[in-house]
Amino acid sequence: MGDNRIYIFEIVNPFAPYTFFLYNPTYSETPQTTGEVQYADVLEFDYSGEYLMYDAFNELSSSLGEDISYWDIGFLKFRENGEIVSGNEVFISKLFNGLPEKSSVGNPTFSKNSPYIIAFDFIDDLNNRYDVFGANTETGDVDYLVANNGALAWPSYNRLDDALIFERPFGNTTNIYRRGISTNKITGLGNAALFIQDRNWGVWFANGSRSLMVDAGEATANRLQLSLAPNPATDAVRLSFTAAKSGPASVVVTDLLGRAVTSRQWPVTEGENQLDMNLLGVPAGTYIVRLLLNGDAAALKLIKR
Repeated sequence: MGDNRIYIFEIVNPFAPYTFFLYNPTYSETPQTTGEVQYADVLEFDYSGEYLMYDAFNELSSSLGEDISYWDIGFLKFRENGEIVSGNEVFISKLFNGLPEKSSVGNPTFSKNSPYIIAFDFIDDLNNRYDVFGANTETGDVDYLVANNGALAWPSYNRLDDALIFERPFGNTTNIYRRGISTNKITGLGNAALFIQDRNWGVWFANGSRSLMVDAGEATANRLQLSLAPNPATDAVRLSFTAAKSGPASVVVTDLLGRAVTSRQWPVTEGENQLDMNLLGVPAGTYIVRLLLNGDAAALKLIKR
């Protein structure tokens, strides 16, 4: 048996840790499988100081008799309104609410300057393939940072977020390589070059100060002035936006793999508009709400409790 607890310490009181039990959000009232989070591995605080990002190993017992094991990535909201929450009331969401068959994600890391950009390993057990993906959690975009790496890469962004270091097997040893990154921070550029020989588990860090230049919560304002409330939401969410002229509008809610979970189309009028979307039946997790109107588009991150 593993240990599905995470302990968070405050330096001012190091002998009284806060204990949080990891769990998988419930996806239906009558699930086909049951199981537990066995243990967490990689841990990284987000820039707001309210969330802890982690990867965890899971084992599930299927009603069909075939046990399933996999790694996934979660976000534990341990602080609200400046206070650490009770371990029994902690909210957990997942980077992906459902993974392809026999696949896992792990070893997540934030970019150095954009709180909504994450790099992580993707493991495809069906094809014995290892890739490194970058994800923009505000827009839902996902792309290859490193394709077909041959093994776990343990990625790490450099100080300027214009390159990634990662490990790769070479013969009987492991080297650390460096590859350039597009300005979107989730797409690799050019060929990987040897960075440090015969080493692994590289982490890029620097001393100094920085300005994130972004809000760690919602996406930047746009011409449609899209907003969501409440967020996090439970049974429904209200979209508010401004239309320059009347016309047809469409809203699609997708998970971070780009799969649509609900959508709606309706006519809007010039000026301020509001739309209530029903979220009943939508599993708890993180989603992207995309609004398309008169050739304009806007997207915001939505957390469903």
